[in-house]
Formats: sequence, C-alpha cells, structure tokens
Amino acid sequence: MSEPRPNYDTHAQVLRTLEAARDADPRQAPFGVLIGDPFEGGDEQFFWYPTRFALEYALLDAHAFVDAEAFEEDQDEWREPQFDLDMALRDLPDLGPDAAEELDELVNDFFHIIWIGHLDDLVSGDDPLAGALREELRAAAGRDDDPAPITNAELDDFIDLVRVFGQPD
Repeated sequence: MSEPRPNYDTHAQVLRTLEAARDADPRQAPFGVLIGDPFEGGDEQFFWYPTRFALEYALLDAHAFVDAEAFEEDQDEWREPQFDLDMALRDLPDLGPDAAEELDELVNDFFHIIWIGHLDDLVSGDDPLAGALREELRAAAGRDDDPAPITNAELDDFIDLVRVFGQPD
C-alpha cells in the first residue's frame, strides 16, 4: 500500500473518517463498500473512498470501531481478523463484488461486508446488488424495473439512491 496509513488515537478520529466516507460523493470517491452491522437485521450503509488504499485502510482500522466501547475494548480482539483481512486484501488483484463474501467471512464478528467495489460496478456491473439498485431506481421513477446499466441521464438520481441506501429514514 503506497498511501500513508492513518493512525486513529481516538474514537472521534474513527468517526470523522467514517462520516466523511458515508457522506462522500461516489463520483469523486469511487471505491465503495456496503457495510452492515454485525447483528441480524442491522443497518447497512455505503462508504466511499477516493482510492483503493483509503478503502482498505478504513476496513483495517476504522470500520470495526463504530462503537466507542469497541474502540476502547476490542483492539486486541481485532488484531487477528485485521491481519487476515490485510493479507486477503493484498492477495486480491481486483477489488470487486466477487470478493465481498470471502472478506466478510474474515470480519463478520465485527461488521459485515455486503458489497465492495468501484462505482462502475454498481453503474454497469452484473452482480445482484447492482442490478437490484438499478431496478429500484427505475421502479421508483415509474419505469420498468430494468437492471440495464445506468445511463448518463440517470446517474445523478442513481447517486442519490446509493447515498441513502440502507440508512434509516
């Protein structure tokens, strides 16, 4: 990894990173991950990062510690899954939706990786989540629920959908 890796000394620093990624525009920060809470029926949110490195660093150092108590108490417990995740990420030449399940198995006591990839994977990819999001966009607009790639005319609305996907109303 070639970018400097952030060092989180406080839970507030972790939250700033995660809030910035949650609020980022995927057109400027196209490397994304859909994270779910580790308990059944938990919230899901997309997080967007400007580079693959930034995404990987956040997975390794921030996403496990959304909760302040976990930040204080679970650092040692996180080390083994963190190491395994780091090795798995290094072994992946392409970080795309097909990797989500394998990566999730390494970290699912802390958080769930539901989807991972590049914005282009959602816009025109063929994984089930991408197709479902495109269908949802078109159905909400009263059009056929077509999973075809997003057109330029649909992109702004699609970005709006992705930015609020899974967040509580």
